[in-house]
Amino acid sequence: MKIAVVSASLSESSTTDQLGRAMAGALARKTQAETDVISLRELAHAITDNMLTGIPSPALEAAFDRVRSADAVIAVTPAYNASFSGLFKSFFDVLPLDYMRGKPVAIGATGGTPRHSLVTEHAIRPLLTYLHAFVVPTAVYAATEDFGAHAADSDGQGGASLASRIQRAANEILVTWQATGGRGAEPGFGGAGQAGINSGGGNAGRSQGSRAGGESVESQDSAARDSATSAAPSAATSAGGLDDASGPDAAASDLATASDLETASDQDDIKAAKAIFADFKSMDELFAS
Repeated sequence: MKIAVVSASLSESSTTDQLGRAMAGALARKTQAETDVISLRELAHAITDNMLTGIPSPALEAAFDRVRSADAVIAVTPAYNASFSGLFKSFFDVLPLDYMRGKPVAIGATGGTPRHSLVTEHAIRPLLTYLHAFVVPTAVYAATEDFGAHAADSDGQGGASLASRIQRAANEILVTWQATGGRGAEPGFGGAGQAGINSGGGNAGRSQGSRAGGESVESQDSAARDSATSAAPSAATSAGGLDDASGPDAAASDLATASDLETASDQDDIKAAKAIFADFKSMDELFAS
């Protein structure tokens, strides 16, 4: 399993970077996953140039490919003015449209006070959901006190500590990855190669390029989805996911075999995450919706 951590931290050794690495570490301990940290501050000039010209630099295009090839993504940003940072938004504005499709994603944010904690729900989650990612239920917001001496009880009321929230999000990523057959890096599901589309101009540039070629983005997306969906049963089965004849009971059985979810807390997490998929009768319905 390969995890891409997209960090919009604007400074080195920031709490945002620490949060992203901690979330990746919690998942890597369960799956022996490979972690790839994409630091957006190193790409800030390239992102701006891409927005102005529609042409990504080699370094930015490589970052796009790293996101595309990942099995899961952890996206973290500092909170600015009750929202994500401009750097965070700009990266996802120029990222090719379907590179996040079908990917399990955990989101996190940092800020000086817990008062900004809903930034994950009113800003970050809608953005990534629009990009057709599977954003897991638990969002991790870390305030300054979460990193202090009393972090084990960071809300002061015996609530979930930062460590427990990170672990819950990691469990949900793992469950989502298993439930989708590990297909986040495949064509049409966040992977390489929507028909006739490459990483050239970002979201806006690709739309313009499609029109110039006489073919709409919608028709290309439809063709890619049809092709990918027709292959879904065999792909899901080979990846340990759900085949066409499965359904909720089989899904529950598959997910219950995750031997690395050992603690009582982990079992609670997996039950909650399985409920997300209980209404889907097959992988075809899951990805065709």
